[in-house]
Amino acid sequence: MYAQLEDTIGEQLERTRLTGLTIALIRRDEVVWAKGYGLADLASGATMEPDTVCGIMSVTKPIVGTAVTQLRDAGMFALDDPVNPYLTPVSIKNQWEAESPVTIRQLLTHTAGMPVNIGLDPPGRHELAEYVDLAAKTSWRPGSAMVYANWGYAALGLLIERCSGRSVGEYFRDEILAPLGMDKTIYGQPEGPHANGHFVSLVDRTVHALPMDEWPVIPTSPAGGCWSTAMDLAEFLQAHIGDGTGILAPDSVREMQEVSARQGAAPDGMGLGFRVTRSNGRELVCHGGDGGGFTAFAGFHPEDGVGVALLINTAGMQVARSVIANTALEVLLDSTSRKGVAVQGIRPGLYRTNFWDVVAEVEDDPPAIDVSEGLVVLDEVCESRLVALEGGGVEGEGGMFHGFEVTLTGGDEPGISGGVYPFAFTRVGDIPEVEPIDENADLSGAWSGTVQTPMAPLAITLTIGEANTATVTTPFGTTDVLNLGAHSGKMVGEFPLSFPGVGDFTNFLRLEARGGRLTGMTHARSQFGENAMRTELARV
Repeated sequence: MYAQLEDTIGEQLERTRLTGLTIALIRRDEVVWAKGYGLADLASGATMEPDTVCGIMSVTKPIVGTAVTQLRDAGMFALDDPVNPYLTPVSIKNQWEAESPVTIRQLLTHTAGMPVNIGLDPPGRHELAEYVDLAAKTSWRPGSAMVYANWGYAALGLLIERCSGRSVGEYFRDEILAPLGMDKTIYGQPEGPHANGHFVSLVDRTVHALPMDEWPVIPTSPAGGCWSTAMDLAEFLQAHIGDGTGILAPDSVREMQEVSARQGAAPDGMGLGFRVTRSNGRELVCHGGDGGGFTAFAGFHPEDGVGVALLINTAGMQVARSVIANTALEVLLDSTSRKGVAVQGIRPGLYRTNFWDVVAEVEDDPPAIDVSEGLVVLDEVCESRLVALEGGGVEGEGGMFHGFEVTLTGGDEPGISGGVYPFAFTRVGDIPEVEPIDENADLSGAWSGTVQTPMAPLAITLTIGEANTATVTTPFGTTDVLNLGAHSGKMVGEFPLSFPGVGDFTNFLRLEARGGRLTGMTHARSQFGENAMRTELARV
């Protein structure tokens, strides 16, 4: 029965070079299949097993959502209450608080008006209350948009502490983990054996190990600080597939799985700590996790009672995650293909997300979304073909959107939404024509432009000397370019950069002379992994 899934996993292991994965399949109250593949640690050679402890990153958020729902059920608050009175003396800074206070539901659904917090955290590490007081703030009116924001879940962690009188870790242990038998799950860094995080570099094509992720919150962040196993996450999913298994009332279980905030015109959106979307012609309740050398997924089809927990100890495996997880769900459903003809009338162009600054090229012949750069995509085969479904709808085939239904909007503001995160892609222009490399270009002199980082465009000036030397100037200073190579219209090199509030990076330049400009990628490598960022420079 699981031969198709095993073949898919084998293909992904070979193609993506992910280090290892652990997976568990659930049918109602039973784990029907579980297995580990590859290595838990490249250095030691330890193998991945169904009970190997891995970082689950943002799959922590549904656990937070469960805890908040429990406290609501205990009469501590209502979900539409303003949250700040419960956080006193700490508060979320919100210039619209008088007329549009941040509510608890908005924090759960990423609609509280908070930005993506990458690069915006205060320096150093802080206790949770201090961190929320220093960091959490709105950038636009609460309720006006859905933008994925870790700060919101940090504030929810503080809400749990204020209302329960216990730390987040103690509350999780007493009210969720212990009752469900999740004895290998921990809020914080694991003390026993665990998988190490890795990433595959697009610079040198090798696998690199990563140190254990250190969150800016002590001991860790409610936004993504749990470690768990596929088997433990199966227990958590079973509680939500069933009637709550003693940790939630049945009505509350169903409420968490309903769309509580829609993503624009799309039928999907956010539940209470869960992403609510569609695959296999059914509603899919799920959450993904990314960062610190891990890629995670936990999701289920509530009407059929089947689910999958998938943990990969390699960062940036969004394509492998979508392909493996949705293949697993399809196998559990024993469903047949509903795909019809290719989608017609899609508007091609460049599309950009409202968080993580992910860029997609949308093509209409054949219709496809090609996501090849941005924080969340480090896979080289990123094209998702778009196909119409029998009975309506559009689904991705291959790439990051594999198996997920995708919403396409037209009119004056064409857009795309769908997938494991509440992505909202908006068209920002046409796909630029790729000019040939000018192999005879003179690369010496000063070049100025930007690197499109996930935080914001970074101004950069590259000065190439005639004696095979170069410097890079950013707002944070000037540094030499090491291992420089500049000839035949191509330029490579690397330079260090310390980004305040984020950390230290080694940046690898991979640029080409095209149309009188230097264009290409800057690969930023740090303790978090590696990120490919579009770079455009013009001669000064």
